[in-house]
Parts: sequence; structure tokens; C-alpha cells
Amino acid sequence: FRFTHWTLSAAGAALCVFIMFAISWYYAIIAMSFCSLIYVYAGMNSTGDWGDGLQSLKFNISKGMLYRMSQATHVKNFRLNLLAVLPGQLCDDVYADTTMDLPGSELLKLVTQLSVRSGVIWVISILAPGSALKTRKDLHMVEKLSQHRLLKRANAE
Repeated sequence: FRFTHWTLSAAGAALCVFIMFAISWYYAIIAMSFCSLIYVYAGMNSTGDWGDGLQSLKFNISKGMLYRMSQATHVKNFRLNLLAVLPGQLCDDVYADTTMDLPGSELLKLVTQLSVRSGVIWVISILAPGSALKTRKDLHMVEKLSQHRLLKRANAE
């Protein structure tokens, strides 16, 4: 945290020790000696590297996932995930009625039939090396085109 300083922490620790002695000096001495014994014992018996906390967390998470994989998944919870790779093209008219002439539209129809409205369909398009999006206007045009075509296709069904 950027607004803290080690002197503030040291002052808080000193205040805690002062309050401990103000409440009961006898129990404060017992508690301080017990903590000192634990500190000395841990310092003498440390065997080196204790490991990384994040690596231990990753291990425990992956172990839990592996245990859960052995549990049978019910058939009703299955969702088909499909990836459709279509050839990319840019056109000037965003609202052009070219949904049927779109390259790969037959593939989209097949993927839609396979998913039966219960799966996830990922549609990606790879543009040719010379047709890279050069401006934000091109990117905005492609987003508008894809949204318009998806809405039109959803309304048609």
C-alpha cells in the first residue's frame, strides 16, 4: 500500500506492547518469553526453503480439479462447443443484404443445426494479410456488420 511506512507499523507494535504491559505486566512477560522461544526454535530448526505460496495454491487448485474430473457428468449438463473458421472479407456497406452470399454461410447453418440452441458457437474470421484493419473506423465497421448480420439471422429464425 503506498500510504504506509514502516515507522507507522513499528509505532503500532510498540503501542501494543505498551498496552500489554499496562494491562498485566506478569502475563505480558510470559507471552513475550513464549514468543521469543518460538522464534528461536523456528530459527534453529529451519531447513531452508519453505516453498512458494502461489505455487502451493496452484497445486491445490489443480489437485481439486483432478479429483472433480473423476466424478461423472450427467448427460443433461453437456453443452456442445463448436468453432467455425470463416474466410474474412471487408465490404463498404455495413447494412448490405449479403447474409446469404456470405462466404461460409452454409458452414454457419450446419454449425447452428449441430448446436441445437444449447451449445456455444465460436465464429472467427481470418483476414488476408493485405486486408488488415488499419483504422478504428474499419474495426467499428466490422463490429457493426457482424452485429447486424447476427441480429438479422436471429430474427429470421
